[in-house]
Amino acid sequence: MKKNTFIKITPSVLSAIEKVISASLEYENLTERKSGITAEVGEILICHKLNLFLIADQINAGYDAVDRKENKYQIKTRRIIGDKIKGRVGIFSKHEFDFAILVLLNKKYKFLEGWKMNYKTLCQLAEANKRRNPAIRSFIKNAEEIK
Repeated sequence: MKKNTFIKITPSVLSAIEKVISASLEYENLTERKSGITAEVGEILICHKLNLFLIADQINAGYDAVDRKENKYQIKTRRIIGDKIKGRVGIFSKHEFDFAILVLLNKKYKFLEGWKMNYKTLCQLAEANKRRNPAIRSFIKNAEEIK
């Protein structure tokens, strides 16, 4: 089994993602099409905020980041364009991990809110949905806010 490589979110990484965000917003202005960077931006911002290490391999066994205690985090991100927080969280894999995090970004890809729940609570919530993708409001109601 291949050992995972981890990415520490440094000022250089944050600077690079700011450039990606800027280019994406310019692209959206010109084309009215979204560029698909929401998940990556959310993962980087929450890893920086919580001092987590991002998994370098984007195709891994069901988690996106780890902490110093080797807890595994699956991270989902939603970009909120209008005034209301609505919709569903992305599909959670059936792989085991320790915590689920929901990151909400504003339309300019700035951090709005973050919510965290343990794996057991997430499983109960996910299993209540055929596709394992609870409503954002349901996730928030059952999670702890990240300050």
